Amino acid sequence: MRIWLKELRNGKHLSQVELAKELGIAPTTLSGYELGTRDPSVDQAKVMAEKLNIDWTIFLKQGYAKSVIQRRLLNDHIARENDNGKIHH
Repeated sequence: MRIWLKELRNGKHLSQVELAKELGIAPTTLSGYELGTRDPSVDQAKVMAEKLNIDWTIFLKQGYAKSVIQRRLLNDHIARENDNGKIHH
């Protein structure tokens, strides 16, 4: 969860709908970023950081690291299943 993102948005007196509109994204997408269930692209992180006056790499410190690890684990699992002949293309 990115409580800091919600606090920054609230500190600018912006609703999710208002900030999402400024960013050109759906409010549900912004909600996902705040909840930590979605990660912005690098480009989107940079746009948000500029609007909120923060360093965009803060997004790397939370969501990206987790999703990269999860993707690697999933890819390793798929590779093992492939090697064991359980997955056929």
